[in-house]
Amino acid sequence: MGFASAPSLLRADDFEAFMADRQARLLALIERATGKSAYSGGQPDEGEDVDGDDDAIEATLTIAADPAVSAVLGTHGAEADDRLDEESDEGQGEDRTTWESRVGPDIMQLCDRIVDIANEIAHPPLALRYGQTIVSLSLPGRFFRAAGMYPKKQFLAIRLNLSRNEEWLRRLDEAGLGATQRASGSFVFRIAPADLRDKEALIRELVHQSVREYQS
Repeated sequence: MGFASAPSLLRADDFEAFMADRQARLLALIERATGKSAYSGGQPDEGEDVDGDDDAIEATLTIAADPAVSAVLGTHGAEADDRLDEESDEGQGEDRTTWESRVGPDIMQLCDRIVDIANEIAHPPLALRYGQTIVSLSLPGRFFRAAGMYPKKQFLAIRLNLSRNEEWLRRLDEAGLGATQRASGSFVFRIAPADLRDKEALIRELVHQSVREYQS
């Protein structure tokens, strides 16, 4: 069994079956690499946030890089996750009320604060677009986004793609906001409400840089 999902599912435009097949193939690769049974999600672990997750971002943030898994999945698996992240949420909108019921108002207010910081320099101003797995910061009506935000109950994961990624990875790590590089060249980091209070200058500089590159 390879990583690529069955072409028939793509041709049939069966998203649910595609995701189930994709998960099964990834788990099989991980089990072969580690020699251990992989958690399939049938029962939630104690304390697990069981809200709908973006699989790729969740894995990036919570799974330590196992060399055996990395060797098997390689770059192609990560690139496939990047493509899925870019494509699967389009046309599958949610609304603000749904997101607040899922993760709570405090985390969604954190999204609002990121928008406020972005619009300190954005012309024209940016706005939030609510998808099923991602909240995008973008110009209204535009597909491409300045930032992808993944709200969770305890934190907000933010995905960016900047020209000086290596420098930002280092600075975020030094600030205790360790970021993870992804195969596409983007990186993901996460913040809690307290981080925005304590590290606002760094986050403002980062968001402003993202807006400049997005609108250049």
